[in-house]
Amino acid sequence: GRRDFYKSWDQVEVPTPRDFLGLDAHSVELSGAGWEGMTDRESKGAAAKWYAPETMPKDGWVAVDSNDPMLLLNNKFGNELVKLADIWLKRTVSFTEAQLPHLKYLHMIRPQVHGKYCDAYLNGRPLKLITPDRVGENSVCFELGSALRAGENQFVLRLDGTPPLWFIALGRLPVRPYPGMTEPENRLWFDATNFSAW
Repeated sequence: GRRDFYKSWDQVEVPTPRDFLGLDAHSVELSGAGWEGMTDRESKGAAAKWYAPETMPKDGWVAVDSNDPMLLLNNKFGNELVKLADIWLKRTVSFTEAQLPHLKYLHMIRPQVHGKYCDAYLNGRPLKLITPDRVGENSVCFELGSALRAGENQFVLRLDGTPPLWFIALGRLPVRPYPGMTEPENRLWFDATNFSAW
């Protein structure tokens, strides 16, 4: 990088994990409003297949923002994070046939929890997780595969006590760790993390 590129710190935009997902104008952001949620204090929903339309509970869902910080009450904070309940979120979204080629992967922010964080389902089908389930990963990525279709689609998330407080995005590209990103992304990553050059 060039040391004289910026004239002041006010010009420096600090990149975030979302900046390295390859999202573009065709990507779809699903975070925020539009979700329904349910607390599963007995962690029985996965075994009962709450993600499938025919076995999903009919009652108990309430409108909720996916990134509502009050959902953090499903965790107990102390010397370590203790899950008090699973969080289930569901949302129905419609897509056109023209959108499908641009929507191949589901990206979510990953909190710093140990082990498995979440499961994702689309139209009653479990999605394949393609990122490691470990502390230090900035995001989780699921492959949509053939589950996505034109028309209505229902996304269901089972979260291990911690809500996705930031992005839930659909995009064309999977997670590509440095240096496997595009050239501009690689440059941005290098400039953001090569502190000795600052």
